[in-house]
Amino acid sequence: MIADVIKSPEFTPVIREIEGTSRNDLADKDVLKIAEKLSIDDYYDLGVALGFQIPQLDAIEYKRLKDRQEAIYEMLITWKQSQRPSQNVKEVLLSLLKSAETEAEMTKMTGHRTSDNTLTGDISDQDLLKLARHIKWTDFMEIGTKLGLRRNKLENIKHKTLQNRKDANIQMLCMWKASKRPGPEVTKTLKCIWESVSLASTAENSGNCSSSLLINNSSITCIC
Repeated sequence: MIADVIKSPEFTPVIREIEGTSRNDLADKDVLKIAEKLSIDDYYDLGVALGFQIPQLDAIEYKRLKDRQEAIYEMLITWKQSQRPSQNVKEVLLSLLKSAETEAEMTKMTGHRTSDNTLTGDISDQDLLKLARHIKWTDFMEIGTKLGLRRNKLENIKHKTLQNRKDANIQMLCMWKASKRPGPEVTKTLKCIWESVSLASTAENSGNCSSSLLINNSSITCIC
């Protein structure tokens, strides 16, 4: 694993739990067992895999008074209730979790695509989650300010997320994304950050710290 990269979600124990259930519609008691098997650290990865947007996941967690295990259960129930009556909920959930593991392991941004596989100017939440796993805690303030976010906003994010690096990175990137209109420049900026943090991690591993990229005319440099 690249140095200082937060691990990708691991859904294998949950997949085994789901495969062991007898009903294809997943009774609420089965959903509760599944929720208890899931790590709270994978909350956003799970939610995005199920089709929720990150602000929706924040709203669910807030409703559950920031009890993330309870929020996972409510998320799963909400998702289950949105499925068609004829749907094999068990198989759909298994497929989504397996795809989420594969997506998280990809080392390139995927972006939003149209039906003919053309990239749009929007940024997918999957890409934000991938990038959030790579931004180091020591680079949080620097990257945030170069994205145009105020230091007090960034400090507030750190406080609200209880200094959880992955959650703080997600909230920072979402705040930046919400302040921008979708378009090529936004996608280009995100790709610059992605390449910068990837090169910095590679440089740390090799002992070569010479990589530098430009973001909004400000340099993000790898410093050992």
